[in-house]
Amino acid sequence: MPYEHQEYLYNICVDMNLDYCAIMAVIAKESSYDYTVIGGGKYYGYMQMDMDCVNMVRGYYNDNTLDPMNPYDNLLIGCTILKDQIDATGSLYDGLIAYSHGYYAWEAGNYSTK
Repeated sequence: MPYEHQEYLYNICVDMNLDYCAIMAVIAKESSYDYTVIGGGKYYGYMQMDMDCVNMVRGYYNDNTLDPMNPYDNLLIGCTILKDQIDATGSLYDGLIAYSHGYYAWEAGNYSTK
């Protein structure tokens, strides 16, 4: 992951009060630090979000130009989604589960941490 992307991510984490190391771990798991990856034909970039999530964040920022294949936009979108999940679930641990499996799967207990 280029230094410029790491620095941008760090600043987002400071602004959103997110754990930088936790976000780096998400990126390692989701994309192996490759912002060009498209997983399963529908999950994009570093943080592997789908277009439903992208469109939600576009609405949040009122910015339809946010592009999940742009590494900077991808980091902003992914961190916004994760911050929302952490706030909704009440903890980093549960927020990470909700990010990975979906909020409703977390809420229903329909997930595995293995």
